[in-house]
Amino acid sequence: MLNLYPVYVAEHYGLFVCLVALGTIQAAACRAGLRGLQIGGRLWPKGIAFSAMALVWLGGIAVFVLTTPDYLSPGLAGSELIAVFGAGVVVAMALSLLGAMAGRRPREGGDENLLAGGDTVAGRACRVSCSAQDPRGLAILLPDPDLPAAAAKPLIAAIEDCGYVCASVCWGDSSVPLYPDCLALVPMLISRELGRRPIAPVVVVGCGLAADLALRSACEDSRVQRVYAIGPALAPNSINRGLLLLREMSLVQAIAWLRRWSRAAFVVALKTEDAVARLGGRATIVVSMADGYFVPNPDALALAEAKGAYVETLPSATHYRLATEVGAKRLLAWLGG
Repeated sequence: MLNLYPVYVAEHYGLFVCLVALGTIQAAACRAGLRGLQIGGRLWPKGIAFSAMALVWLGGIAVFVLTTPDYLSPGLAGSELIAVFGAGVVVAMALSLLGAMAGRRPREGGDENLLAGGDTVAGRACRVSCSAQDPRGLAILLPDPDLPAAAAKPLIAAIEDCGYVCASVCWGDSSVPLYPDCLALVPMLISRELGRRPIAPVVVVGCGLAADLALRSACEDSRVQRVYAIGPALAPNSINRGLLLLREMSLVQAIAWLRRWSRAAFVVALKTEDAVARLGGRATIVVSMADGYFVPNPDALALAEAKGAYVETLPSATHYRLATEVGAKRLLAWLGG
C-alpha cells in the first residue's frame, strides 16, 4: 500500500509511535480519572503512570535508534510518514480501549441471592430485613437502577447496622423504574410495613436516578420524616453523555449505558427540583464532583440549599464508589446521628 524505502524503517516508525502514544494515553487517562482508557480497567497511581510513560518513551527511542541505524536517511514521503504515525496512534488507542475492558466496572450481572425470601410490591421484587430486636425506624431503600443488584449490599448493611428495618427494592438487571408506575412503590411499602407493626421514624434512601424517585415520593407522603439522596441527577442536563462516562466503565459499557433507557425523560417527569423545594429541610443530598454518571448541577444544588436541604459535595468519589462504600459510610453516620 505504501511505497516506502526501506520497509523496515516504516515498521519501526509505526512501533515507535504506537509505544509513545500508548504511554501518553495511559498517563493522560490516569490524570483525568478515565478508567475506561486504563489498561486493566483500574486507575493506576499517578506516580506509577507517569513513570511508566517515561520508561515507554525512553525504551521506544532506544529500541528505534538501535534497530534503525539509518533512520535519518531519506526515502519516506511526508504523506506516507503521516499515515504511519497515524496508524501507530490508532493502534495505541485501540490497545487502551480493549485493555480497559479486562477489568470493567461495574461488573455485569447481579446477585441472585440478594432478594432470597422476598416478595413483590407494585410489581417489583422487594426484601425486608432487620438485625435488631427493637428497630429504631423504617428505611425504604431504592437502589441505583443503573448498577447490579449486588451493589446495594453496602447500603443494606449500613441500614441494618443502625438498627432500622430495611425494605429494599430490586429493579432487576434488565429492568428500570417506569414513570408513573414507580410512584406507587414507596407509599405501598410504607403502608405494608406500618400495617405489620407501628414504627417510627420513616426514612427513604435512594441512589442514582432512584434518588430522584425517592425525593419525589417523599415529598408527597407526610409519613416520611427524612430522605437521603445519594448521587441524584436533579436536572436532565446533569446526565452525562460524553467522555466522562469512562471514569466509570469501558467504552462498550458506556455505549450500552447510553442506549439502555431515557434517563432525561425520567428526570423531567419526576420534576425532582420541585420535589426538593417542597421537602426543604427533610432532604439530604450527597453528590460528587467526580461522578461519571451525573455531573452536579450548580443551579439545582443552589436551589436545594436555598430551600433548606442539606447538600454535601464530595471531591473525588466516582458514582460507583458513591453508590457503594462511600455512600454506605455517610448513610451510617446520617442514620446514627
